[in-house]
Amino acid sequence: LKMSLPPKDLAETALRLRNSNPEGWDQFVVSFAAYTDHAVLDVTAAGSDNILILQGQARQCLHLLRVFRECDKQKPKQPVPQ
Repeated sequence: LKMSLPPKDLAETALRLRNSNPEGWDQFVVSFAAYTDHAVLDVTAAGSDNILILQGQARQCLHLLRVFRECDKQKPKQPVPQ
């Protein structure tokens, strides 16, 4: 399953936050990872009436967690040719 790349501005904002408060950022990512785990587990207990909604929420959480964990690995902006 391949998801589209996140908007660069989200990753750049996450990186600025991480750089301004590394300890707080790490705590946030750990908390968000736990939240994501619960979102994924909720899908396994979902009924047929809301499984697709919960699946979408879990996928969104997984995608955001990846952005948060990899915000420092984004490629630098390329200069615009003139």
